[in-house]
Amino acid sequence: LARIVMPSSTRSGVLATRAPAPTATETAAETPTETPTAEPGLSAYELERLANIRANEAILASLNLVSFKSEMGLKSSSARPSQRGVANASRKRSSSTPTVPTRQSSRTRNVEPEFSGVAEEHRDGRIELDSGDIIAPGVGKVARPEDLFKQLDPRTPIPFHRVNDDDMEEAEEDVRAEDVEAAAAAMAAEDAAEEEEEEEEDVPLSARLPPAARAAAAALPKPDERDGALLRLVTSGQEGGSREEAPRQKGRPAGKGRGAAKPPAAASSLARCSLAEADVAKVTKSAVVHLQFQPRDDTLLLAAGDKDGHVSLWHCDRAEDDPSDGVHLHRPHKQYICGLRWQPHSLDCLFSASYDGTAKCLRLGRREFVTLCHADKEFSAFTLGQACPSLLYLGTNDGEVGGYDTRAGALSHPFAARHGRKVNTLSIDAGRDWLLASAGSDAAVHVWDARRLSGGGGGAKPVATLSLPKASQAAEWAPDGSGRLAVTCFDDRLRVFSLAALADKAAASSAKSVPAASAEPALAVRHCTATGRWVVPFRATWTASGDGVLVGGMKRTAEVYDPASGSRLASLSSEHMTAIPSRNACHQGGTVVAAATNSGRVHIYRT
Repeated sequence: LARIVMPSSTRSGVLATRAPAPTATETAAETPTETPTAEPGLSAYELERLANIRANEAILASLNLVSFKSEMGLKSSSARPSQRGVANASRKRSSSTPTVPTRQSSRTRNVEPEFSGVAEEHRDGRIELDSGDIIAPGVGKVARPEDLFKQLDPRTPIPFHRVNDDDMEEAEEDVRAEDVEAAAAAMAAEDAAEEEEEEEEDVPLSARLPPAARAAAAALPKPDERDGALLRLVTSGQEGGSREEAPRQKGRPAGKGRGAAKPPAAASSLARCSLAEADVAKVTKSAVVHLQFQPRDDTLLLAAGDKDGHVSLWHCDRAEDDPSDGVHLHRPHKQYICGLRWQPHSLDCLFSASYDGTAKCLRLGRREFVTLCHADKEFSAFTLGQACPSLLYLGTNDGEVGGYDTRAGALSHPFAARHGRKVNTLSIDAGRDWLLASAGSDAAVHVWDARRLSGGGGGAKPVATLSLPKASQAAEWAPDGSGRLAVTCFDDRLRVFSLAALADKAAASSAKSVPAASAEPALAVRHCTATGRWVVPFRATWTASGDGVLVGGMKRTAEVYDPASGSRLASLSSEHMTAIPSRNACHQGGTVVAAATNSGRVHIYRT
């Protein structure tokens, strides 16, 4: 074999092109090449490398490749993610905080570990050690059980105070034990002095706390003026509430207000949506898993929940001088948010549920997150009743489905096994408030008559069972009450089922148990749903008018499909959206879309 000798420039790792030997005329016409000067500290290898770089740049310029690249819209690097939102305060604080010495592990310092073994791991994240001590979830500090009871009681109401900065969140968890004990003694004496005690069923769940737990709640940070301003903004969208105009950024049109609501725009209008750099903000600290606009037209207010138990409220039309970029971050839960819903019609409450086994509500009048339901279960799905918002439907990681009535303070539908594996989503039909759809990881979607679930046990049969090739991540009813169900499956298909006839037939039957019927999809659209390990799974949702299905795309897009024909109506993308939008939501007006990514950033597309 002949030995190939590479040029010295190629051996140095730099692209070079060997040109033919120039003629005498060409040599005379050329301008003398500038020889790199011997700069101090540069070796001969580095000087040759710089010369090759200049030669390659000259070749690219002669071929006009640089201008051709710009005409094709190619960029040398992607845009930098937005630094607005919760990352803003942390960045400012880190730049002004002096550096501290690097921490050393206990092993390198020959320090014995603080504990020897784990006795039990609880569902709420607590770790009980052999020594009797407990490690709080997300804190990593060993504490006495009696102290943690005051801080970790799931029934403790959480004041509406933002935790945008890390120091605020640490202050919420690190309550001084002396202050808590003193307040607990005072509350115990006050309770003993009362002559008449209220009946247990007449007392809200959060008020049934022992004095120690109530003292811990009293020691938490209270809402300040900025928190109060956001509360006034939220209540201004209610019927009978304040009608003062919410602040908005320059150049944006004012809304019409709730009283002048009009039918939502068609899904095809979303093709005109664009994303401004000012409409991108980091609203949570980890991946956004649920988001919903407050149903109002005068301003854009978005609620978002993440994987760590945070619930954020983002005023998208905030004033330009807002120091927090309109983002107010809170942490009412300790684990993954499995559902987030505004109360329909009155907007009096924002409901949320979590893997920590609690369902909570932001009570605007009380200025705190109140615990409505607490169980020794891992809630994995949550939705509200349409006609009766006080009825909460909950699913668990064990495949159980149940209901809780907040007015009665008790279970309306006892938990029973409805799926073989985890329940991913629950949805109530807008036109039939008794029609409940549950999507599970057991490759099945069940449609239930919720009125027949109140008896408890596993004897109730679904109205319809939709068998799928793989696990279903979501099943959501159309908002127009047409009985259409959009199903997301891991087999790279989005399916639309028309179940109105089956539902009406089951409703007309007087039998206590109706045999489950099977149904074929009216439409199946091929769409990649294999998000992998590091991206939150896609969940298709409906546009406001019910004539479009909105879902994230693997190419950093948000796709809108026609549920009748399967054609693509819109594909939303922008250089400002630098990640895959796995969860999306459409505003009730039909002209605004929120796209959320794993980084906690939300992008607002407007027409």
